[in-house]
Amino acid sequence: MAEKRKEEALKAQIKEESRIENEALKAELLSEIKGGKNISKKENTSHKQQILILHYLGILDQHNITNVKKGLLFSKLLNKNDKNTENYIRYVDGKIDEKGIKTRNNLVYVYNLFEDLGLNNEAAKAKADIDKLKID
Repeated sequence: MAEKRKEEALKAQIKEESRIENEALKAELLSEIKGGKNISKKENTSHKQQILILHYLGILDQHNITNVKKGLLFSKLLNKNDKNTENYIRYVDGKIDEKGIKTRNNLVYVYNLFEDLGLNNEAAKAKADIDKLKID
């Protein structure tokens, strides 16, 4: 019995050491990809931010399908509600204000993400929209 417990404990220790090593490698790779900048892996991207990312990448415009079908398709991809996804896609070209999709917070998040990834053209599009926000 004691030998079996020792064997299980050793297996658990090896598994934990492997997990820690994998996490360190992932963090190192992320750091290299991001040009040394440390984007938090735990930071969640909101549904609206995800739609903005697709918008600035031009992915939403590349498909000649209705917004309803885009909503269904991208809701599956993003694991989000299809009606909300459809509405966000429909209004992504709408007003730039603090009540819609293109809020300062969302635009700054997307801009920083593109900057961190070296996607300068996309970052410039987001920055242009940030500049259009009304300053109170």
